[in-house]
Amino acid sequence: MKSERRDPKLEDAVRSALRAARAPSPEESNAVKIALYRREAEARKARTLSLWYLPMAGNALLFALLAAAALLGISDPLLARLLAGACAYAALAGAALTAVGVRRGNLKAELSVRMRRKGAEA
Repeated sequence: MKSERRDPKLEDAVRSALRAARAPSPEESNAVKIALYRREAEARKARTLSLWYLPMAGNALLFALLAAAALLGISDPLLARLLAGACAYAALAGAALTAVGVRRGNLKAELSVRMRRKGAEA
């Protein structure tokens, strides 16, 4: 069997004909625009919760528990306070890195959960 070669000009002509055949009417285009504007208005009303703060909260909780364990579990007061201070520093550094990352990276809106208000229509 011979392999069939495709003509790129013919394929381009078919694609352009299909695009022309599927062109929406102005009424359909307006209906899509109206639906899109409604969704955007609804999205502006909804509260957003950025998920970028979730690792920061976990980091702060972890280091708070480690600091509490150091203060309660180590009998030498100087060493216990030193380790608790290091844990507090690590928690603050994690919070600062998260704040800088959210502000400079413009990732807050991309990774967020939108919550609808109680009175919003679907």
